[in-house]
Amino acid sequence: MSVQDFSALNKTVFGHAPETLVPNIAKIQQDIDFSEGDKMGDYFEQPVRLALPGGFTRAKGDGTAGAFSLNGAVAGAQKKAKVYGFQLTLQDQMAYEDLNKAANAGQQAYKNATAFFWEGMQLSMRKMLEEMCLYGNVGIGQVGVYSAANGSYGGQPTVQISLAEWAPQLWSGLEGALIDVMSGSTASVRGTPAIVSVDIDNRIIVLSATVASCAANDVIYFKGGYGKEMVGLYNMFTTSGTLFGIDNSVYSLWKPTNHVVNGAFSFQALKKGLAKGMNRGLMYPINIYASTGAVDDLIGDVHQLRTIDKSEVKKVELGADEVVYKFAGITATVKAHPMVKNGHAFGVVPQFAKRVGSADIAFGMPGRTDGKVFFDLENTAAVEARMYTHQSIFSEMIGVNILWSSITNSIT
Repeated sequence: MSVQDFSALNKTVFGHAPETLVPNIAKIQQDIDFSEGDKMGDYFEQPVRLALPGGFTRAKGDGTAGAFSLNGAVAGAQKKAKVYGFQLTLQDQMAYEDLNKAANAGQQAYKNATAFFWEGMQLSMRKMLEEMCLYGNVGIGQVGVYSAANGSYGGQPTVQISLAEWAPQLWSGLEGALIDVMSGSTASVRGTPAIVSVDIDNRIIVLSATVASCAANDVIYFKGGYGKEMVGLYNMFTTSGTLFGIDNSVYSLWKPTNHVVNGAFSFQALKKGLAKGMNRGLMYPINIYASTGAVDDLIGDVHQLRTIDKSEVKKVELGADEVVYKFAGITATVKAHPMVKNGHAFGVVPQFAKRVGSADIAFGMPGRTDGKVFFDLENTAAVEARMYTHQSIFSEMIGVNILWSSITNSIT
């Protein structure tokens, strides 16, 4: 069979393309929908409101004001944010022998044999996109300790990720992946080793090669990622100055609330952050994504507080991974997310958040309608499959979002 025949069979079995479902691990993608934006050249325009109209005139209503003069209009501030989509492509291969055996055994056998292959690509792509939604343009971790020859790991070079920067699911399943270890001060690449293994319990990344001059506070990106990733939530919530073409030093509603915790993510820390957000206009349901350790601390704290009205915290169960809390008319849902780093938590208002771009995750080449998902390789007895997306995460009202920072978990 030719590669065209394989693609045709794939279309018959799976339809236009294998179904792409959002796995439970991709909580941001589950909660924030993708929508194709209005593309203007090479970017998308998204209208945002930065200040409300202020042209009020006051007068008595007791019959004495007469034909009073109006103060005139004071226009509100609306601008169009410029959001650039970023591309992400995943490649994988299937050997001729495996594909041919599956195809010759009939459609059901083909479906059973290839569904696992497609599922692996989907999980990998969704996981990477989730990482970019969270930490695009800031790196996936920061070096705490570097060892050029760690005796506990067979003398191989290792980096230990700093505690505040650690999120276990950012690193799981990355054996073989290439990373750039970059100077935190100059953003120059010190080295591009492969990941040999990951010790989740000790935050240790075993590297395939030494990294010259690697030191504490160096930042780790996926290979070639620096400057080529979307503005993730952490980048969005910590940028000072111009963001999506709008200066947040001019418009206070264009930057989020920041509550510094300096300790465990307690019930009081949650409430204080929400109160600050409310002062900035937060009156909407909000999702709060925190590390599993932070949510564990919060649930433990809530269980120990005997004075909380039962109607205040709507949902806390032993072993639960979320807390639903009512605060002054705001419904706050705290969700454990193992890709969120220990040191902070994100409060995102889903009503104003979206993932905007020209294409959500899809199989094959963008723009193709013929169902072709397999491509010949010139020097390898295999076919290649690809997944592609073009998007960025975005909030129309950044000011109502919240960043809790300087969290130190009791249980990490």
